[in-house]
Parts: sequence; C-alpha cells; structure tokens
Amino acid sequence: GGVYQQVTDSAELRELVASKLEEYNFEPKNTAMNLVLFEQAIHHICHIHRIVTQSRGNAILIGVGGSGRQSLTKLAAYIAGYNVVTLQVIKGYKKQNFYDDLKQIYIDCGRDCKQTVFLFNDTQIIESSFLEDLNNMLSSGEIPGLFPDEELQPILDELRTHYIKQHTSGAPPNDDMLYKYFISRVRDHLHIVFCMSPIGDSFIESVRLYPSLINCCTIKWFNDWPQTALKEVAYHFLKDISREVMHEHNNKHLVTEIIPEIFCFSHLQSIEQSTNMIKCDKRYTYITPTNYLSLVTQYTKLLTLKKSEIECAANKLINGLHKIDEAKKQVSEMTVDLEKMKQIVSKKQVECEKLLVQIIQQKREADEKKIKCEIEKNKTGTEEKECLSLQAEAQKDLDLALPALEAAVQALNALSKDAVTEVKAYS
Repeated sequence: GGVYQQVTDSAELRELVASKLEEYNFEPKNTAMNLVLFEQAIHHICHIHRIVTQSRGNAILIGVGGSGRQSLTKLAAYIAGYNVVTLQVIKGYKKQNFYDDLKQIYIDCGRDCKQTVFLFNDTQIIESSFLEDLNNMLSSGEIPGLFPDEELQPILDELRTHYIKQHTSGAPPNDDMLYKYFISRVRDHLHIVFCMSPIGDSFIESVRLYPSLINCCTIKWFNDWPQTALKEVAYHFLKDISREVMHEHNNKHLVTEIIPEIFCFSHLQSIEQSTNMIKCDKRYTYITPTNYLSLVTQYTKLLTLKKSEIECAANKLINGLHKIDEAKKQVSEMTVDLEKMKQIVSKKQVECEKLLVQIIQQKREADEKKIKCEIEKNKTGTEEKECLSLQAEAQKDLDLALPALEAAVQALNALSKDAVTEVKAYS
C-alpha cells in the first residue's frame, strides 16, 4: 500500500477506468457523464487520484472550460471512494449560504471522518471573500467566524471521547485543544480541488493575493487536447451514427477516419488563426474544447435531422409507390370488370333495341287507337248535344204541363164524397 505501480498495459488501465465510469453512471445519486477516455484524460484521472489520496492533498486545476477538469475530478474521487461536494450557486447565493455549505463539509470531515473532495470552480466566486476563506482552508484549515459558539460546542463535546482515546496520557482536553483536534481531522479528510481558468487577469490576481492557492496545492495544467484525443472524441460521438452509416453505405473509413480528421483539422486551424490574431491584431479569441464538442454535437444533430428528413421523404416516396402499385392493380381489376360490363352492356343494348322496336310498334297502335277514340269522343259529344236539346224541349213541355196537372190535382183534392157518388150515378 502506498507504493506506485507502473502501468505496463495501457489497454487494461483504460478498461479499468471505463468500468469505474460505468459504475459511476449506474449509481442513481450520480449524474451520468458521457466521457471520452483518451490517453491524456486517463493520465489526468490518475494524477488527480494520486493527489487526493495523499495526506492533505489538494489540487488546483488550471484549464479552459470544457477541458474536463470537473468531470475527471468526480471520476477520480469516485475511484478513490471519496464523496464529492460541489456548491449549488443559485440566484441570491451569498456569503452566509457559502458558510452554511462549508459548515456541512467541516462536520462531515471533522466529526464524521468522511473522506471528501470539495470541488470548487472559479465561476462560483460570487464574492471575493470566498477566495480568502478558501485560502484559509488551504493554509490553516480555520475560517474565522464559521461556527458560532452554540453550534461549535456540541461538535467539540462529541469529539472529546475520540480525543481521549487517541491521547491516553496527559490532562483532559479543553475546548481549544478540541477545536485544534477538530480542524486537524477536517484537514486530514478534506481535499480541495480548485478549478481555475487561465484566461484574463483574475487568475494572476488571485494567485498573487492568495498564495496558498499555489503553496498548498499541486498545480495541474489541462492543456489543449492533442490531435489523437480530438479524433477519439469525434469518433465517440459519431460511433452510434456510424453503425447506421456503415450499415447503409458499407463505408467504415468515412466515419472512423475522414470525418474525425475534418473536425480535427478545423479545430486546429481555428487555434492557429486565433494565435495569428493575437500576434497581428492583439485580439484574443479562445478556442476551447467546448467549441470542439459543440462542433461535433451540432454536426451529429444536423446529421440526425437530415437523416430523419430523408427517411421521412423516402417513406413518403415508398408509400406513394405502394399507392401507385395498388392503383395499377385496381385499374387492372377495373379493366377486366369493364370488359365484362361492356359485354353485358352490348347484350342489354341489343335487347333495348328490340324493346324499342316493340315500343314504337305499340306506340303506333296506341296512336291509332287514340285517333279512333277522338273520333268516338267527337261523335259522342254531338249525340250528347242532341240529347241535351231533346231534354230541354221535354223540360219545356213538362214545365207547361205541370200547372195543369197541379190544377187537376187540386180539383181532385177538392171533390167531396157526395160529389164522387153523384158522378158515379151518372155513369
């Protein structure tokens, strides 16, 4: 234990780190990290792991954004079995919030003896006093005013028993001794990893004002990714798409070499042009790994989008061809049905022509009958007029005879029985 062993098989080391990364991503409490374990990244992990596992080992990681400082530190701490604590800086985050987070870190390390990596980023420096407190943590471990007396005393009381067990001889400990014991335990179990960017004047100013950032830390530089790393990163993001591309085009060389080579060339040329701008125009343009990752991810998104659009268009074309085939089949079937219908129509046409001849013949006969009926109707009309005339004359004679008839009836009704008897006597 504690003896460095030289790596004789880099492939075995890569496999070991990859398995640890898989385990890290599998744990629910951890946010999954999509890391590309190229050679330089593995060296960083091993170096950070070596630093934090040393007694009171602290590190300052210097590099631009996207270089992997925080992700590789989390993986290195996981491999060492340490907890990783980061600050959740939100709107309204102030010094008191910073102290509350530090209190919990100190309690975990000093009271509970939890090996902890405090991962701090220069973008989380809301107030300049944060750096002063960090400087104190590195140099002496003490932060003035961190714990009020009423919060510190219960912690010291809990540590009294542990102190006595470790210091069997001597007088009983007082509060000052217990506080120093508490700070000593914090420093033994707390490992600070401070991530800083070398861009701008803030880095130089911070180092000048707070020397413990350099004196009490192992300096670790994250330089530009080498060409092999750039190619590995590009292939890592393209490999999922490459399976489809190789399946469709059977061109592995395109994905494994040509496209990563283009990405790598574009990135390196951008860095070269940035350097030329600094020399010629005194203008600083920083080409960071984040830019490279953005280039690769945007390409993969665009490729996926275009592939989806092409697949959609191809599916529409295929559906259209299926519809055309179905239409052709239907037209063929309808053509056969049409020929059958033509035969039926021809037969029906012949029958209709015969029927039409019959209808014309029957119409002719009906017209003849109609003419005869008209003649009979006219003849009947004449006779009807004659009958009406005779009826009128008979009615006229009747009208003349009715008064006489009525007079006779009245005279008859006027006769008495005696008169009838008298008439009979005359007869």
